[in-house]
Amino acid sequence: MAQYAAQPEDITWQAARIIEMPLIAFQLTGEQAYLDEFVARTDTLLALLTEDADGHPGWYGLPLELFRNPEHPDEPVDVIITSLTMAGLLADFALVVREAGLEAEYAAQIERYLPIARALVDKWDARGNYRVLPGGGAVYITHERLAPLKAHLTQPHNKHSIAVFALASLYEATGDERYIERRWRGSERASSAA
Repeated sequence: MAQYAAQPEDITWQAARIIEMPLIAFQLTGEQAYLDEFVARTDTLLALLTEDADGHPGWYGLPLELFRNPEHPDEPVDVIITSLTMAGLLADFALVVREAGLEAEYAAQIERYLPIARALVDKWDARGNYRVLPGGGAVYITHERLAPLKAHLTQPHNKHSIAVFALASLYEATGDERYIERRWRGSERASSAA
């Protein structure tokens, strides 16, 4: 997992799929060993979390080459889509375990995972990267530490769909209305652009 954390967007497109496989396998088979494998893989990746100066957890590494700031090509960054992807997976685990009636057996993981999931999402609000649009909807924008032509842009629709699913899962897992409100605003924007 360390190779993915070194370039954090790879967590979204590669590591998260590896982590998610046992969760899906459990849903298909009901074999609890798959949940244990999910926990092992997830914990390996979570062990690589670090914090920025403000205490926000993330996988701080190099952005994809296309997004690197030429003035600071070796500067590590946090990646919005990675945070949202992993927040969604952590929330999905809590939901799957709850549906299976195994909440007591995995209580320690749920108690650990959900605060991390919330922190991974909430930090982008604190940084100003979640924007409610005057005409309706909301978007996540890229951050200022990327290449000048890539900074402060609206995330593309494929990434917003990841955000919408993550926010819905986080709402279902926590009951926190903020997440469902963001989910509806995000999907409102996506559907109006289609």
